[in-house]
Amino acid sequence: MISLLNIKKGYGLFFIFGACGFFIGLFLFFGLVMIPFYDYGRSMFWDKVPTVILEKDMVEVSGGRRHSSPSYRPEISYTYTYEGSRYVNNDVSNYDNVLSKDPNWLDRELEHSRQGVNTFVAWVNPSNPSESYLVRNIWKSTTFLGTLMGVVFAFVGLILVRISLVKAN
Repeated sequence: MISLLNIKKGYGLFFIFGACGFFIGLFLFFGLVMIPFYDYGRSMFWDKVPTVILEKDMVEVSGGRRHSSPSYRPEISYTYTYEGSRYVNNDVSNYDNVLSKDPNWLDRELEHSRQGVNTFVAWVNPSNPSESYLVRNIWKSTTFLGTLMGVVFAFVGLILVRISLVKAN
């Protein structure tokens, strides 16, 4: 009988590392690529609604490293009226945790949807009007890195699993 954890031959560790690498690759690919694409596609048919920004700021987030450049997280509050009801929201983007090295990121992103002095466009979910975004986009660098790292980890993981199964015989 073939034992997948055949430590005697030394290939059991190949299987363990290969399986871990494969699942890490899937996690990276789905977390960094597929979920944002799903959210982007889901919001494709949402309504564009004029919104007024109540307050906005880019808050510096400490990275924990002494010599690293600071990161910034947008904090925003905006209001919009949808089908006669008024809503207040603070979701910036279809990405959950937005961090930027540029303190002017939010102003630059909002310029694309500016309609007036303080009026912008928000994407509002018609089936749940309390859900909305101000910035709806796909980040090319995150998509590229998530795809690259996910495929590499999964592929190397599968190769290690295959080696362990072939050599265990």
